[in-house]
Amino acid sequence: SSQLQQIIPTIKSRCQIIKFQPHSKEILRKYFESLGLNKDQIEFLIAFSNGRIGLAARLYENNSFPLIKKIIEDFNKLIKQPIYQRFDFIVKLLDNKMDYDAKTALVYWMLYLRSPILKNTKLPKSQILKKLSQLNYYLNQPQFNHRLLFENTFLNI
Repeated sequence: SSQLQQIIPTIKSRCQIIKFQPHSKEILRKYFESLGLNKDQIEFLIAFSNGRIGLAARLYENNSFPLIKKIIEDFNKLIKQPIYQRFDFIVKLLDNKMDYDAKTALVYWMLYLRSPILKNTKLPKSQILKKLSQLNYYLNQPQFNHRLLFENTFLNI
């Protein structure tokens, strides 16, 4: 499981923990060159996927480049906007008035913040990533109001 804390102790005590390391950039580069991607696409997928070849392959197979670009652009605008505009964005996102859904946006935002794409930024990446990870955790629990969760998260970013 990728969420070890979710496994109850009686089960966890009978398991062996195996952590898989990400693939090297060279392996990913060779794989994507064999698919015929251009250099920019290859470098983007290597950085964005953080060595997770399965994720990178899915992004390529689904032709997710335009969607990822749009979600990242929207995120970069969003974190610079005043609170009322953030809340307007959240309403649109949760009312499905965007080109993507809230869960997809959240996952891509977290991948973006973890990637080396943002290495020369003044954003408090770890703080924002922590808040987005908490948001992701609570969104998977049906008893919470999603709009309130998003508003609270972006009020504090």
